Amino acid sequence: MRSPAKFKTESELCAAFQETLPKDWTAYNETAGFDMILVHDTGFQIGVEAKQTLNAKVLTQAAETSARYATTGPDCRAVLVGRVSPEFKKLADLLGITVLTVTRKDGQVSSYGTNSRTGCKWFSAPKLPRASQMKTTGCYDRWQDDHWHDHFPEARLELPEYVPDVPAGVKSPVVLSGWKVQAIKICVLLERRGYVDRSDFRKLKIDPGRWMNGVWLEMGASRGQWIKGASYPGNRFRDEHPGVFPKIEADFLKWAQEAGLELAEQGDLI
Repeated sequence: MRSPAKFKTESELCAAFQETLPKDWTAYNETAGFDMILVHDTGFQIGVEAKQTLNAKVLTQAAETSARYATTGPDCRAVLVGRVSPEFKKLADLLGITVLTVTRKDGQVSSYGTNSRTGCKWFSAPKLPRASQMKTTGCYDRWQDDHWHDHFPEARLELPEYVPDVPAGVKSPVVLSGWKVQAIKICVLLERRGYVDRSDFRKLKIDPGRWMNGVWLEMGASRGQWIKGASYPGNRFRDEHPGVFPKIEADFLKWAQEAGLELAEQGDLI
């Protein structure tokens, strides 16, 4: 019989679970209100909330609400927990929510029907959906006797342009939102060109209001140009996202040209 492993924090639980993910799945941590969104290479999504114990709170966090009903959401919903009770497991099934657990590998315990990777000391259950099953309409209908329940959203959750480099399951998490990605691009442009102007914000589709206030940015020597202010957020963004910030820097020419930014004054600004 499999007994879920014990973890000190939800963050440790999430980290152990992510070690078991097959290579065709990517975890977007702290995204769109979920602790994790698991994204298959096909685009199929599973929204996951994590808790040490399966209880009413985590079920309500993971459940589809009337505000989201039949609009935007993940294909499936799940809770990742360290302790499970039969009563709450039954409630999860009725709500169309899959209960995920993590167990330490042991030669005495069968890992059949689970997720794991070579060299990983954990396995997770139940097994994640296969690509062939995702293409079958109704394969995971909530009324079928299956681990997964398809919620058939009209549209899937919007994901950030870059995979978040933040841990999942922490209190007061740092979030790599779509806004944060565009804000980092503004900072990269400013650091490379020496200034930004209103047209840059418009082309990168980000509101300049909180920037052009003499705090984050201040007026430069030329009319309409803005330079680093006393509380310029670029350094904080770099500290919060040590993995993503360099990737956005490396992709500078690509996204700058796509947005139609003016770069001619200093060549390619490499």
